[in-house]
Amino acid sequence: MFYFLFKRRNSVWPCAGRFWLALLLLLSLTLGHTTLSYAAKPLPPLRIAIGDVPSVEFINLQIAVERLRQRGITVQLSFMQSEKLAARAVHHNLADVAVGTPYQFVQREKRSLRMFVQLSKLRFHPVVSRNLYPDWQSLDGAEVYAHGPGSGTASLLNIMARRHNIQYAKMHYLPGSAVRAQALLSGRIHATIVDSTRRRLLQERAPERFLFLPLEDVSATDEALYGKLETLKQKRATLAKLVEEILTVWRQTIADPQFISEQATQMGLINQLSVDDQKSLLSHYQDAVATHTFDPNGGDQACVAQDFAFFTAAGTLQGDPAKLRVEDYWYFAPLNQALQSLGRQ
Repeated sequence: MFYFLFKRRNSVWPCAGRFWLALLLLLSLTLGHTTLSYAAKPLPPLRIAIGDVPSVEFINLQIAVERLRQRGITVQLSFMQSEKLAARAVHHNLADVAVGTPYQFVQREKRSLRMFVQLSKLRFHPVVSRNLYPDWQSLDGAEVYAHGPGSGTASLLNIMARRHNIQYAKMHYLPGSAVRAQALLSGRIHATIVDSTRRRLLQERAPERFLFLPLEDVSATDEALYGKLETLKQKRATLAKLVEEILTVWRQTIADPQFISEQATQMGLINQLSVDDQKSLLSHYQDAVATHTFDPNGGDQACVAQDFAFFTAAGTLQGDPAKLRVEDYWYFAPLNQALQSLGRQ
């Protein structure tokens, strides 16, 4: 074949000419094959870490992740034992994004972490063993249990201690509202904070044993998605699609909480829940919608200003809240891109 290609009239090109033309043709074919191989290379998966146990609280996020997978994006979702482990996974590039509110971590460690979408607002209930603690003042010198250091639950307990002029003996960390509720029921702990679903569970199981302490209205972020700023910029397009699915699920849930139950059943996610959580799935999201737990627009600078006020009052953040800079803690580009596609509500 090469003889035919390099033949000119009735003579054959010199050997050197044939060699170089053959080499050029071979390189062309090789480079073409290489280009096709690179084009077909799949994108790396989006890795999401949750520092908690699987529960009703994260079913909506899991639904959003499944919807993202249906768009052809590979996602790895991992549950870890604590928010601290999830933060470490992000720090060591074992996860791209995680769930939490790392305000304290960012300020203390000067890490380049940024939150990019609000998942939920703080809606929790302090609860104690009735026979030991009749009010907030009685918790002076007591041991209390929160979700994790710098978390919304820890901040709530801290701000109430300040307002009632008390000091806890120690704050322990026990991730998962369901875990803390079971620890209460078993008598292993006596003062903690739980979500609405576990409040209902405790009231149903042992109403005479537990007292829910009064809590003033607060408006601050409970959970958000965050990651390294460099990673967020690199994966901005993918994260914008994730945020689109999150906001779509949130909005449909606000319109009809039954949507969560239907989607969880269709996707098989409900099988990951405990029997108690399966029973309380619908009521959990009905309560969440009634208390405006979900922002249909994923949070904004006004929400961050409320966060600054709350977390500084709780001692989680240091400094004058008016002087804290939004851009030091949040990166809104993926959210803004998603809102351009979906519109605001």
